[in-house]
Amino acid sequence: MAAIWAKNALADPILLAAYQAKAKDGQTPYVLAMTDFLKPPRISEINDSGYNGHVGDEILVSAIDDFMVTGVSMVITDSSDVLIEEGQCQPDGTGMYWKYTATVEVSSLSGVGITAVAKDNPGHTGESTVTLE
Repeated sequence: MAAIWAKNALADPILLAAYQAKAKDGQTPYVLAMTDFLKPPRISEINDSGYNGHVGDEILVSAIDDFMVTGVSMVITDSSDVLIEEGQCQPDGTGMYWKYTATVEVSSLSGVGITAVAKDNPGHTGESTVTLE
């Protein structure tokens, strides 16, 4: 499947250019695309220190991939795992974090779950959840 992904990815001029730009030390874009397929992204940190349950509060997510994280989404649930809100994170401008801005007021943070899901070019995902106390 990695070989199929790499072949199809390199047929796309935009992806080909991206893989060519990142290929180093004799590595071919094909090998880089195959490696990208084999390694899903992961969430290395969910920083909830700016989240107090208010509209406009921000949650920062650090997501990494061997090639590129193409997006990060956020799901916030209550202590009974009922959806409070969900949406897309935006790059924070520094290149280090993805930022989610809360849109729903939450009266009690006890047991609230914050799940971040990162996605890469092949469409693989990696996720992490923190539970507030």
